[in-house]
Amino acid sequence: MNRAQKIKRIGSIGESINKHILERAGHVVVISENQFDSVKDMTADGLTVETKTLVKIKKYNAFCLGQSQWTKCDAVDRLFFIEIPSSPELGMNVWESLKPRKHFEIHFNNDLCRMYEIKDLLLYETVYNTQQAEELCELSPSKYR
Repeated sequence: MNRAQKIKRIGSIGESINKHILERAGHVVVISENQFDSVKDMTADGLTVETKTLVKIKKYNAFCLGQSQWTKCDAVDRLFFIEIPSSPELGMNVWESLKPRKHFEIHFNNDLCRMYEIKDLLLYETVYNTQQAEELCELSPSKYR
């Protein structure tokens, strides 16, 4: 599996986790039929939802979004981060960035990035699914775990 395929699979796992959580909370969730939807990943009760499945950058205690993701993430009603754990048994934290969203910008990995610090996010839930967590850990190309 090449890097692009791994990143696509990571995103699919994260969206599946988030869909399950939102449905369990009683929301009506509809996944976007277009995997390249430039507006959202899904809707929950008609609100647009974006899910980013990422490794937390320990140095900043934050999630990093490259500039190409800003417009989509700014526009959605709900923005979630699924944290790829440093070890599968730790569980996968699901964070929500509530509006007004807080972040800071920094040059990181040859890109202008927005850092969404953990202190500014709401811990929505922690998911313990060893199989999904192991797959995310194996697929993640990040060196920041």
